[in-house]
Amino acid sequence: MAESRIRAGVLARWVKMGGVLLTFCVVVGCSRFGFGEPQDRAREFVETLVMAPGESDKLREIARLSPERQPEDLLEGLSARVTLDFLRARRTQDMALNFSVKDMQKSDNDHRLVTIRVGYADGADKVAEKELLLQVSVERNGQGDWRITHVTVGH
Repeated sequence: MAESRIRAGVLARWVKMGGVLLTFCVVVGCSRFGFGEPQDRAREFVETLVMAPGESDKLREIARLSPERQPEDLLEGLSARVTLDFLRARRTQDMALNFSVKDMQKSDNDHRLVTIRVGYADGADKVAEKELLLQVSVERNGQGDWRITHVTVGH
């Protein structure tokens, strides 16, 4: 009898710990996949645009674009298009690309300018990593969600 109460207590602790762990994974997962913060959404958009350009529906969802708009419509200027083509070429050459948020500027509560750093090793010099910067403008829409408005080359 006492043994069954001990087992029940141990089981209850495991269930409680599992619930805490599940909650933690959900919170981290939502943050990781861009559901909360504008900088996460910007990084995910640039990474998907480079690594999986054919996934237009996913890109539209990340950017919160209407179905009739194309994700590449958000690229502003020839330099942004050339930078994107360069990074896609590097990817097809099996070059490792590293995407990270370098900076975020807040002009007001509803607008952010997020600088995404894309690091890569160049040619024979695989030790020294080079970087390209893309700036992603993100703004809050009428529902309070973050949407991407345009992408330019960073400085």
